[in-house]
Amino acid sequence: MKNLFIILAISFFLTQCSSESPLSRLSQEYFPLPDTSSYWNYKDTLGNSASVSVESFNFLYQGRYCSVWDFNGTYFYVWKDDGSIKTHKNLTRDFAGTSYVVENRWADFLKLPLLEGDLWTDVYTNNINIAGDPYSIEIKTTVSVRLLENFTCPEGSYENCYRIDINRNIRESSALLGNQNSSEYKSYVLAPSKGIVFFSDSTGEYYLSELELI
Repeated sequence: MKNLFIILAISFFLTQCSSESPLSRLSQEYFPLPDTSSYWNYKDTLGNSASVSVESFNFLYQGRYCSVWDFNGTYFYVWKDDGSIKTHKNLTRDFAGTSYVVENRWADFLKLPLLEGDLWTDVYTNNINIAGDPYSIEIKTTVSVRLLENFTCPEGSYENCYRIDINRNIRESSALLGNQNSSEYKSYVLAPSKGIVFFSDSTGEYYLSELELI
């Protein structure tokens, strides 16, 4: 009877550690931070190209040693700790030839570990004076996580991917600049050990076509 219990326990452990199990996915690296000169290349359905390249792996920026990525022409500062992937947010508003910083912070990009069905919201507020006039901003970011059993792109097919949908809504109030509401939507698919194999933004949908991670 004791031997039967041991066999059943081992079988249960092996089942939980299979490539299909949540336990196995927890041990996977879905957002690798490779060394300088690593890159991901993408194409959309019309053949247009996009790219992400690692410009620096250990760069001191805004109080953090982080990775600097050229994300399709825009610098993307990435810092990772045990519980999250953070990116640096910098937003300015211009009035009468002067630039005012309205957002300057490290913010959660992803919470770790990735979990099927996870949903979280970040709310940032700031109040400053612009040319002596009160200005306020509220940025509400909602992130949802969904498991994809299979995902195929020109570079290959992957199992147990996560789709990350990010909605960022901005509300601004100012007599000088006027009241404004804006929003942006971005989506990413992350594959184990490969990172971003798909992303979409206002310019289109891009699928991984080539990568080299060092």
